[in-house]
Amino acid sequence: MNFPRIFAAARRTVPLAVLLAACCPAANDALPDVTFRTSQGETVRTGDMKGDLVFVDLWATTCKTCGAMRSAIERLNQRLAAQGIRFLSVNEDADRETWKEYMVHNPSPLIEVWDDHGSFRKTMRVEGLPAAFAVDRGGQVRWRSPKWTGDAEATASAQLDSLLREPPPK
Repeated sequence: MNFPRIFAAARRTVPLAVLLAACCPAANDALPDVTFRTSQGETVRTGDMKGDLVFVDLWATTCKTCGAMRSAIERLNQRLAAQGIRFLSVNEDADRETWKEYMVHNPSPLIEVWDDHGSFRKTMRVEGLPAAFAVDRGGQVRWRSPKWTGDAEATASAQLDSLLREPPPK
């Protein structure tokens, strides 16, 4: 598929904001209230995270570039978790047991949950893996990386530092 040509053709008839809204979570989109389960069966609800800064990453064990993203996010977590940022790692393996086995052999300090059928990613309008976004204390998406790249760690770090400096919502 020739995406540049399709985008250019669509751009002549559809406003850019509409095109971007269709492909990825926009700034100030609200984090949906979704309930997940950890590998130990504990409940994690995104609605309970409102009031906290949250960094969400989406990944799968079969994703070749997800390992680099996970390493970067664990570094961010090590530096920023004590300052009140919650790191939610959403796995999209097709088989829950594959993910659980991975977690046994690769323990993580992140809040690790599994998303059956990638429904959370679809709700957030993220096309592929790996991806990440930062959510402010009011529950609004403020930064996104719809496809994690080499420079995303530095950008994510700067965005999280900026969100930490903001006063809590009233």
